[in-house]
Amino acid sequence: MTSRGLDKRVCLAIQTVADAPSLRKIHGLPADLSDFEVAEYALQRLRANGEKGVLPPYLQRIEQIALVCCGATELRLTLLSEARAGGEREVLRQLADLIPQEAEVFCWGTLDPAILRCRALHHELASPKLAGADVRVTWQDLQALAMGCPHEVELDRYGQVLGMDTSPWLASLESTVRPLGNLSCARKAVLSMHALLRYELAAGQIEPVDYTHALSLALGLAQ
Repeated sequence: MTSRGLDKRVCLAIQTVADAPSLRKIHGLPADLSDFEVAEYALQRLRANGEKGVLPPYLQRIEQIALVCCGATELRLTLLSEARAGGEREVLRQLADLIPQEAEVFCWGTLDPAILRCRALHHELASPKLAGADVRVTWQDLQALAMGCPHEVELDRYGQVLGMDTSPWLASLESTVRPLGNLSCARKAVLSMHALLRYELAAGQIEPVDYTHALSLALGLAQ
């Protein structure tokens, strides 16, 4: 491959839910109100104030994380879940261990890194990688790199425009990923890697032969 080393590149996606305990504290909501009702109340407050119906990073909790990187013989997909790990703090700790000592981490947009940093602070987790303080690990906004514009674009929709939704990688996800509830997060991470390779080809950072080789790699699920 290239001197830049595709194995040093990680594409990451997260899936979140509302941080109901924090929202209860902020809004003084009763404990017997369900998490769903708490989230709906907070979102209605945002919309009533003319804001987008998206909670800020510090009020979102991570349920799932998907990582994708190019190995020598396969595209490696790793899935982390709060339920399997035994809590969000453990998911974050596992993520920090999985990110290479020297790496570029690519996310579609700026929201996911902000959420990861907020949750590391929330759990008093000592993790320079997630806090953005480790100089050997850099976080990149893949959307800004690939599109060169500040507009928010859904990766799924952009992937359809580029024809990435018909790739063998995505076709194999449904048979590879269980439970299917993890599919959305995994799909976003895999699409991110495909978009990254497209960008690096266009930017002259990898050769066409390397791009073709990377796309020919089989998708493997890390156990």
